[in-house]
Order: sequence, then structure tokens, then C-alpha cells
Amino acid sequence: MKYPHSARARIATASAMVAAISMAGIATTGAKDAPAPSTVSQCSPIKSFSYKFTPRTTDAGLVVMNIDYSVSPCDKKAPGSVSLQVFEKDTNALVFELSPAPFSGKSKALDLKARTFYTIVISVYDANNKLVESRSMDAIFVVTSV
Repeated sequence: MKYPHSARARIATASAMVAAISMAGIATTGAKDAPAPSTVSQCSPIKSFSYKFTPRTTDAGLVVMNIDYSVSPCDKKAPGSVSLQVFEKDTNALVFELSPAPFSGKSKALDLKARTFYTIVISVYDANNKLVESRSMDAIFVVTSV
């Protein structure tokens, strides 16, 4: 499911606020956990959400983003759906989407550019396609020399 333009603008604004709060920890190559959730209901189905970059050995300047997440549906009888999206932060271009995604798992966004900011978004919807919870975090892979 792709966000309409106004939703992308809200995500970009929220992501910019998260980036301003945690800028010191963004420019690393280690795994990152998601910030506090943005919930629309009393239920908080996203149990974990993190990423880690892996450099591509075959092509300099490209990386693989490994996204690890766990979701527990609020209503097990009508679980709804999960969406994973990765946007290039400067252009809001959608570079990866998995929708519907499994409720828990690992996913790989391939051939992302190093030294580029990305916004990773996980969204959980109920059986009526109403947003239950969404989290986003900013990521960048910085090449460091020793």
C-alpha cells in the first residue's frame, strides 16, 4: 500500500523530528531500534523493529538494509495487515515496499546507496484497513576508514 502524498508529508515531518532528536546516533553502521511508537488505538502491535546495513562486496557504494520486525495482531481473529516501506529521505522516493508483509520476519532492501538518508516505515492495519500503529526511523550507512 502506498501512502498518498499528504501521508508521505506527515511521515517526512515526523521523521525529521525523530532525526533532530536522535541525530547523534544515526550515522553509524550498527543495528538500530525504532523510536517510541505512534499508535492510533489502545493496542500496540509492533513488538520490535530494527535495521542493520550490510555492505555489498560486489559493488562499491551499494548496501543491503536488513529489516527485522515482530508484530502481534491486536485481534487474532481478524489480524489485518502489515506494510514495510523504505523511502529515500531527500526525494521521498519509495525504494522498497513489502505489502502485505508477514507479521514477523526479516526483509532485505537491496542495492541502496551508501551515504544516503532513508526513512523506514512499518505500519499495521486492522481487518478494516484502518491504521492501528506506525513507526518510522531514519537510517544512513556511513563508510568509515580505519
